[in-house]
Amino acid sequence: MIRLDKVKATAHLVNFTFAASDLANGSIVELGDLQADGETYAGVAPTAVTNKGLVIHASVPMDYENASLEVDYVLPKGKEGRGYVPEKGDIITITNDLVEGTTAPKKGDILEPTADKTTWSINATPTGSIQARFLAAERIGGEAATVLEIL
Repeated sequence: MIRLDKVKATAHLVNFTFAASDLANGSIVELGDLQADGETYAGVAPTAVTNKGLVIHASVPMDYENASLEVDYVLPKGKEGRGYVPEKGDIITITNDLVEGTTAPKKGDILEPTADKTTWSINATPTGSIQARFLAAERIGGEAATVLEIL
């Protein structure tokens, strides 16, 4: 799950479809080819953390077809979703199930996308095209969560 704490109202949004699996909000997606409609990209798990064209998945969790709660929402496989192009200074909160590893992030940790996955990883020497600094531990939707600032 994701909470957009401090993201500009004019943030750049892109539409994508993710065919590999269902996708949780807060996941990292690499944009592939533009589809025939001219507006939607094919979305894949990032093949490398240094790739450009990575977005943070943040689809609207409720619609008329899917009445699930925000905490239960996942983008169904093959459906169109929304991704935010991260900008320096953005602040987001993601649930800890989107962070690789067995320990929760802590003060001083830098997170970046995980290669070949849609999750985030703690990295002492980050090289990713998206990097985020741990700000605080919180809870959203009853789940343990991490507040991040995009660097």
